Amino acid sequence: MKAFDDSLMHDALERYHFDRESGHFFCIVRDMNNEPVITGKFAGTTTPTGIRLTVGNRHVMAHHLAWRIYEGAWPIANVKHRDGDVMNCKASNLYSPQATTKRKALDSKEAEKRVNFLKSIGITKDSMQRALLERVQVEQGDKAYIEAMHTLGRIDDEQKTAMLRELREST
Repeated sequence: MKAFDDSLMHDALERYHFDRESGHFFCIVRDMNNEPVITGKFAGTTTPTGIRLTVGNRHVMAHHLAWRIYEGAWPIANVKHRDGDVMNCKASNLYSPQATTKRKALDSKEAEKRVNFLKSIGITKDSMQRALLERVQVEQGDKAYIEAMHTLGRIDDEQKTAMLRELREST
């Protein structure tokens, strides 16, 4: 997967119009007043893997550019067409299975880094949970505290029921 920058995106949108409804790119030409005019002519060259657009001296696949338009970032892995039609660049037809896997891997590495940092300064999961539970109890009351305890797995269903019953009886 080639890395593209936003200057390529800008240049591409100067040259091509993307119709989100149809999922197609159209050529843009300049009229005598240098105003952009959409020609209605499909843009790019059809290849077995998709439509190749030329931007300056670079090539970009239409489905990658469409992904950038829809997602706000260039794809970090291959983009595929759900229906197998390489001409169909609608948002509902594009997906990237590797991007999800890579994103999850990056997220888990970041989470591991945060946990290791917290451990290095003496903060454990247990101490964080205690602080969270104390904050919940102060800010939201005892019922929310019991729910939080249950959610964190510190009490089971029977203990939760008993604690809620006891709380109701005491008020």
